[in-house]
Amino acid sequence: MTTPRDLATPLSRITWRDGQTLASRDLREDQRYADQLRYLHIRYQHKTWGVVEGLGVFSSGGSAVEVVPGYALDIEGRELLLPAFTRVAAPANVAASTTMYLVISQSPGARACAAPLDLSTLCPGVKNPLPVETGTLSWKTVTQVRPGLDVLLARVLIAGGKLASSVDTSVQRAARSMAQPKIWSDSTQQGSTGWTDFMRTPLQSIRATVDASNGGFLSTPAYFPRLAGTSQPAIAYIEWVGPSAFAFVVQPVPIGSSPVPDAAKAEELGWNIEWLAIELQSAALLFPFSKLKGKLP
Repeated sequence: MTTPRDLATPLSRITWRDGQTLASRDLREDQRYADQLRYLHIRYQHKTWGVVEGLGVFSSGGSAVEVVPGYALDIEGRELLLPAFTRVAAPANVAASTTMYLVISQSPGARACAAPLDLSTLCPGVKNPLPVETGTLSWKTVTQVRPGLDVLLARVLIAGGKLASSVDTSVQRAARSMAQPKIWSDSTQQGSTGWTDFMRTPLQSIRATVDASNGGFLSTPAYFPRLAGTSQPAIAYIEWVGPSAFAFVVQPVPIGSSPVPDAAKAEELGWNIEWLAIELQSAALLFPFSKLKGKLP
């Protein structure tokens, strides 16, 4: 597995000491260190990008749009800020009717000083350099958009340098976690599934407790078991047992008149359980058929 370059690049923290003489470069380097850690946290922990807050787009006359101040994240975890209401004119060079997308993306040199670099003062001729952190607003065609690096804000039909349609903001993607739900699958070993006999009114039946602890679930997942090792049609009812994140109980119920063998015979025939589990925040709402059927006596 290849380590991403941004994780393989060492980060150096400045070691401060009493009486140390500091240049603006030192303070910027310390800020760069904090920014890099925040970037790594957003990109790898939250895996999220899109519009976080604000950035609404409204028509401003017939040849421009107004963008509300706001905050977005691109797919690389970089922060895109718009600190003030901004008027963006429609591209004047678009004559034929064309669908254009208003996007916000990273500004090149957004953290640069307000004057050319000088090694002695680092910001010559600038008494109080105040570089403004801001994203860049631009119009792009569908072929020019870089998904993820450009965060879509609006879609508009442009013709002759003017808006030829209403402003469509449905293309905006709300920033939300792209982390996938935890999924685990496994199977019990044929011949040692752990079938036990019990009486299910009015017939004798069997059941097995399946250990799901290897899945590492923190909450009760939605379980999807399958009875394997037999061609006999059967349904597996699920019952939670003990810590529901660690185990579940399967009871095969035959369809039709074919009887369920006793536990010893089921082991001899190689009956086992193949299962899949998905840990979701609201598993019971998404998978109501996997709700509690009852606990073991």
